This record gives sequence, structure tokens and C-alpha cells, in this order.
Amino acid sequence: MEIKNSKGSIWRKWDLHLHSTASDGKCTPEELIDEAIAKEIEVIALTDHHTVNNINEIKRLGKEKGIGVIAGIEFAKYHHKDGCRGRRC
Repeated sequence: MEIKNSKGSIWRKWDLHLHSTASDGKCTPEELIDEAIAKEIEVIALTDHHTVNNINEIKRLGKEKGIGVIAGIEFAKYHHKDGCRGRRC
């Protein structure tokens, strides 16, 4: 019997809960991609609160720089007009 994957399980680094400046994050999409590269993270998910405003930009940057990007969104039970900046929704 031939073993096709002689390395066994391969662990990959993903971060599936990131926020950008579109909600309560401190980083732009470009900064998030650059940080993922620096930390050797292969896939990220942008999950801003109640908005997808930076999704297209981060997907474009991820494609250019070889980082997989998953589009997400985080909804809170209650939403405030100010977009929850500085406090929990």
C-alpha cells in the first residue's frame, strides 16, 4: 500500500476573526494582509461589525499577496447608530 501523504496531518495558520477600520478595528485592509504575511498566516476572515465595506479591498489585496480571504460579518444582538465604536453592542 502506498502512502500519498507521508507527512501526516499538516497544520496551517488561519485567523478567522479580524476587524478592520470599517468597524472597531485599528488596521486597514492592507495592514491586516501585511500582518498576516509577517505572522505566516495563510488564510484570514474579515468579520467587521455590521458592515462589509472593506471586503472587496481585502480580497483584492489577499489575492495579490497570496493570502486567502474569507468574507464574513459579525452581527450583535443590538446595534447602535454609531456602529458600536468604543463599546460593546
